[in-house]
Amino acid sequence: MVHATLRTETLERRWIRRSEHHGGPASGTDTLLVLLIEPEADDAMRIQQFLARHPAPAIAVEIAESLRAGLDRLGHGGIDAVLLDLNQPECRGVDSYMTVSCAAPNIPVLVLGSVVAEAACLDAIRLGAQDYLVKGRLSAAQLGHAIRCAVERQHLIESLRGLSLTDELTGLLNRRGFTTMATALLRLGNRTGSQFLLGFADLDGLKRINDTYGHHEGDHAIALVGDLLRTTFRQSDVLARLGGDEFVVLALDGSGDKGQAALKRFCDALAHQNESGERPYRIELSIGAVAFSASESLDLSELMRRADRALYDDKKGKGKGEGEGVATRPPFPSPALRCRRRRSETDRGDGPGCRAGQVPRSGRPRRSPPGATPIPRHWTAPRRPRRCR
Repeated sequence: MVHATLRTETLERRWIRRSEHHGGPASGTDTLLVLLIEPEADDAMRIQQFLARHPAPAIAVEIAESLRAGLDRLGHGGIDAVLLDLNQPECRGVDSYMTVSCAAPNIPVLVLGSVVAEAACLDAIRLGAQDYLVKGRLSAAQLGHAIRCAVERQHLIESLRGLSLTDELTGLLNRRGFTTMATALLRLGNRTGSQFLLGFADLDGLKRINDTYGHHEGDHAIALVGDLLRTTFRQSDVLARLGGDEFVVLALDGSGDKGQAALKRFCDALAHQNESGERPYRIELSIGAVAFSASESLDLSELMRRADRALYDDKKGKGKGEGEGVATRPPFPSPALRCRRRRSETDRGDGPGCRAGQVPRSGRPRRSPPGATPIPRHWTAPRRPRRCR
């Protein structure tokens, strides 16, 4: 029952986040909000007039005259779909699509281009764009139909992706989802020379929480760490739960301080959560992070090994004790262990359990009853033949 409740709460949080991000599910009465990133004012005006004549559901248009302005608008959320002209002043071709896709991976993108730019548009389709529209051949009905289909397809893709790439307890990505999204983000950063931060976090004392308060509280602690990560880091960062009590973050280092500002925000949020006293235990984490440049062309597995070593150093520096994943020796031996020690000391002839001059048990000669034949040292009784029935 507890796990079912947690699963319901997680699905509700995921639906609320998707509704806030996408503007809610598309239905016959909702208004779709489309962001048009178009540097040409004439083309932008013509597309806006096409969509203004579209029947229900109504389609509202916000125009961004540059790619930078479009990225800023996407950061505020509430966009259902993006119409992107691949011919941008900042970057051209498929690079402009990859920039938008990494900034808002959950929003469908329809690319606009000319007939001569068909090759670049098809490359964008292969990388995940929803549709390719030729600007000189647009009509109001075709444009509205393409946007509605793109939004519905994206909702279906998100549902399927949630089953295979999302951790059910926290709503973060799982290991497979992290590998997929992190590889795409590093590929984009390699083109732009971006700085990144890869951080590992391990929930300390999870076994102690499970043993003391029950596994349902352990699940609550894991979900709480996922919520702290989600509220601290940006939407464009890749957050995942690798399994058990292990979490990983791949974040863009826009401040140039090797991710120290992001780590400080997370530690402050964690301290505020512990000070609130909502739980009868404290949430403590061991953190290991590495800062790097995408131009170094390092493999993701190598980066994860470096972050894991940093995590181990942090955990080792804290000196984990009982319940923190390090086995501790009991202060007094158990009765069974004392019995085995006493027997072994008697066999050897040393130790406090032996009298002075006592011959070890292993060295004592075997005694036979008076008048009996001496028994050889390695003699064993013969087996009795089995009686046939």
